Amino acid sequence: MSDVQMIYDNSYKPGHVEFIDRCTAGHAGMPDSYVPTATKFALTDCDYLVCLAHPMGRLGISRLIWSWNRSLLDGVYNALSLDNYFLYMRPFGSRKKIYSLERKPRYLTGTMEVLALNSKPILCTDVQRGKWLTQLCHPNPRKEAQFLHWIPVAAPHNERIETGLATLG
Repeated sequence: MSDVQMIYDNSYKPGHVEFIDRCTAGHAGMPDSYVPTATKFALTDCDYLVCLAHPMGRLGISRLIWSWNRSLLDGVYNALSLDNYFLYMRPFGSRKKIYSLERKPRYLTGTMEVLALNSKPILCTDVQRGKWLTQLCHPNPRKEAQFLHWIPVAAPHNERIETGLATLG
């Protein structure tokens, strides 16, 4: 079974983190301009990382849920945090089954950032857990989860979405 098929069929081990190379991520629909310095990506359903980001992450998450909206055009999930950041879950590939976890200041003064595991951008396969992890790690993960951090995305692949969302607020 190819690595790309593994991504789409969810045949990797749920609850674990698999590291895939840029070539495999590219075959799954990841553009080359997306975090061009990354040679590997962390593919996960985020269950394990949610538990690491916060010990009660799965139990007490209901109080953290913000209003997430989904774009009908391209399937991007977005939420506005209390500190004026847009949080995104952006789908990749033709099947739209893997998501990047991103954030950007509401006003176009800052840069787009992606959530990473030890400098490897996280690709999530579970929408709900991806939302939880994004929220638990914003603005910064707790001290015990310092291996999770935000890194800049050198070239966002969809300027139209960012600009359109920024003008809404």
